[in-house]
Amino acid sequence: LAAFTAADPNRRWTVAEAAQFIGLGGRGPVLVGSPSDVADQLETWLEQTGIDGFNLTYAVQPDDLTHVVELLVPELQRRGRYPSAYRDGTLRHKLFAAGDQLPDGHVGRRTAIR
Repeated sequence: LAAFTAADPNRRWTVAEAAQFIGLGGRGPVLVGSPSDVADQLETWLEQTGIDGFNLTYAVQPDDLTHVVELLVPELQRRGRYPSAYRDGTLRHKLFAAGDQLPDGHVGRRTAIR
């Protein structure tokens, strides 16, 4: 509750109020609307803040994630705001440029299923 109180010192939050508040979409903004409306909101954040990506969550699973993939992503791709293709290679190689496998001395390498 301290985080809620710090954000709004004029309000006393109860546990029930905090749970209800974060019950839909977490503590972040909740975007609602057509794919075009949501893309407009995301583009505004991109332009005004310089952020380079989004962490999305859902209220209804799997429907909200399906809507993002089937409706929002194509709209963002039309606008040039979401990639339509990726370079070859694993995420590990793209992030660390150290190959697609863990190094031999890494603890994860000893526990890998082969």
